[in-house]
Amino acid sequence: MPVYLSISPLECVGCKICMLACTAENLGVYKPTSSAIKVVRLGEGDYVTACRNCAKAPCIDVCPTDALYRENGVVQLSREKCIGCGLCIVACPFGAVAYYNGKAFKCDLCGVCIEKCPVQKLKVTDSWDQRKTKLWNTMIEIAGDIQLGV
Repeated sequence: MPVYLSISPLECVGCKICMLACTAENLGVYKPTSSAIKVVRLGEGDYVTACRNCAKAPCIDVCPTDALYRENGVVQLSREKCIGCGLCIVACPFGAVAYYNGKAFKCDLCGVCIEKCPVQKLKVTDSWDQRKTKLWNTMIEIAGDIQLGV
């Protein structure tokens, strides 16, 4: 099952420390525009986007050098094999592949962003976790309605 980074838009404070930590740890620079994790403000909330490790990852399918591959459920990138063609950037439906120094760069779930998040709400999750949480909240709501006789 695909795993990815997530945070509730109501909990993210939009500080972008995760973006700085990502590039510092993985690229050796402080360049948030090249980060593998992005913080985007939409309406009242800040949304975190990163590689969703799609079950059928289009980035893997289009890579001519097999620089993108799956390992333990996570889409990995070999920067040594990457020729910088940009096909993976175009193919990703989530805009989760960045470009730095002539090569692709993407989240490998290293965890530095989670470690540096000042509100400690950024986490690795999977779609089952989200469905389970939604189901649990719905059950609690229904139980409350039953108790109230609604």
